[in-house]
Amino acid sequence: MSEFKNLFQNTHKIGMPFTIHAGGECGSAQNIIDSVEAGAGRIGHGIAMRGHSDLIKELAGKGIGIEMCPISNLQTKAVAGPEEYPIREFLNGGLKVTVNTDNRTVSDTTMTKELEFIQNTYGIQDDEIYLLMKNAADVAFATDSVKDKLYRMMGGSLWRISIYTKCYRFSSSENKEKECGNYV
Repeated sequence: MSEFKNLFQNTHKIGMPFTIHAGGECGSAQNIIDSVEAGAGRIGHGIAMRGHSDLIKELAGKGIGIEMCPISNLQTKAVAGPEEYPIREFLNGGLKVTVNTDNRTVSDTTMTKELEFIQNTYGIQDDEIYLLMKNAADVAFATDSVKDKLYRMMGGSLWRISIYTKCYRFSSSENKEKECGNYV
């Protein structure tokens, strides 16, 4: 990170938003701190923040997005196992957590699989799925008018997300995404 800090600081000065992958497999909370100091609006992964309540509080206060990729992070051993994955800690700490696929084809995942995984593994509720989607809009590198449009679209989507996740969770179909896709 130190080799690129000036580049990121200059990018931030000209108003260009960026994400830095920090605190994933490297396990360094300092890497996250350096990334935020360099002007990152979002942190990719951020796993090393686990257990650092002061850092969580600071980033929550700044509204920094945390792009979590649960399936990929477990596959790459960013944490030893599902029980160590900090999504619940981060949500409870008020971070702007988003859920992402990271490397969709390598991890053989989709957003549907990621969301089903966090609901089944961490007890994430439908209203929290909605919060994750709202967080994604909040930290999107988009204009306010685009974000406003996203918020309006999400306003009518909460009930559809709820029905979709219930359908997906309880469907016995081999092609759940196709069967339940009518709800989104």
